[in-house]
Amino acid sequence: MSNEQVGQDGAARFTVILSKELKAKVESFHDTYKISQGDVIEVLVAQADAAIMGKHFEAKRDSKVELRGKMSETKKALLDKIKDLSPEALEKLLKSVG
Repeated sequence: MSNEQVGQDGAARFTVILSKELKAKVESFHDTYKISQGDVIEVLVAQADAAIMGKHFEAKRDSKVELRGKMSETKKALLDKIKDLSPEALEKLLKSVG
């Protein structure tokens, strides 16, 4: 990872972005067991079975790819509409959004 940092203890440090719901779960384990949030994530990852988790990882990836495709279609549709605007209409549009 490009944002990985290694401390004097040899532990790699990096930022993880979680949904509010998952962050609350990590905090709950942290509070209950009095261990760091990093330790919570470390234990969860260490105990994860790749054979079981693989289908979940693939579903997550498929969802991201599908969303990216939909965003690309939307972008193309917008660009198709914008390219036909007159210079005056384009200028008006740019002033309204900027």
